[in-house]
Amino acid sequence: MQSNNNWIDPDFETHLIRECVGKAEIRHLKSGINSAIYLVDDGSNKYVLKRYKENRLGANGRLNREYHFLYQLNKHNILCVPKPIAIDQTSNAALYSYLDGEHIGLPAVSDIKQAAEFIEKLERVSISVLLGEFENAAESCFSILEHLDCVESRIRLLAASKGPIPYRQDVKEFACQDLGTAFDTERRKLMREYVGLTTVRLDRSLRILSPSDFGFRNILKQSNTLYFLDFEYAGWDDPAKLICDFIVRPDHNLSQGDKQLFVQKLAVFLPDDEVVHRARTLERLYQIKWCCILLNSFLDGYKVSSQECYNDEKLWKKVNKAADLLKKGIVSG
Repeated sequence: MQSNNNWIDPDFETHLIRECVGKAEIRHLKSGINSAIYLVDDGSNKYVLKRYKENRLGANGRLNREYHFLYQLNKHNILCVPKPIAIDQTSNAALYSYLDGEHIGLPAVSDIKQAAEFIEKLERVSISVLLGEFENAAESCFSILEHLDCVESRIRLLAASKGPIPYRQDVKEFACQDLGTAFDTERRKLMREYVGLTTVRLDRSLRILSPSDFGFRNILKQSNTLYFLDFEYAGWDDPAKLICDFIVRPDHNLSQGDKQLFVQKLAVFLPDDEVVHRARTLERLYQIKWCCILLNSFLDGYKVSSQECYNDEKLWKKVNKAADLLKKGIVSG
């Protein structure tokens, strides 16, 4: 068995791979902020080995969340996701089936429809399981106040960041002034819109099992079929939050028509009559949230991935991208 990355030790290989796969070749595919991905090939079948890194939610928590979520989806015959094969709590790693495909550059209408159909499958599971069978999603929000608190905490972290990273002072000022002002405007608007209701929690029957980090960055396409990846933060959540994240995230090349189509498709099967209105009301708030996410590199304690490095050009592009997103208007229609 061969490995070209010394992050995997021989004992780890023996325990998780040899007992489940046998003799195999291991090839490093990619490393990110939260995990490292390896291809395991025994000559007949391919698997994915995923090792979870420490972050604010902990490696073990994300490992268990994703493995259990995928186990449940496969149990309910949702097969457009990886199949969990083995888990190693000690090494914070899991073995999954390998899904082949290409990332989607410019989504077609059929891709938008398939993405919505996947959420419909999750909704069917949502109404057939007990609440306790799944955790709440990471950063789940079940009231207007929780949506506000989630975004405000991100702004505060940016405003409080310290250290010698280039442009960090610019980011602190952007957080305190531009993001802070925009957030205050949205807070006042939401307080007026939901006067007396900001702490009312979404009824359990209206919550959905959400992938949480749902976007085409985590979707593969093969022969016009979509396959869905990365469920480290999945769980129960407000479907309005899922909608906002999907249509706002800046790594999507979605037209306004694409976004409207996605919302319309979800509105057909989601039981919450107010979900579309709530999503439109929250959309600007989630633009502010994604501005913060774009600037994660400036946070204290942020660990740079192997695909990133602290150089002036890349960091300044992130600042400009966040500023451009903040200037955008509401796009869901």
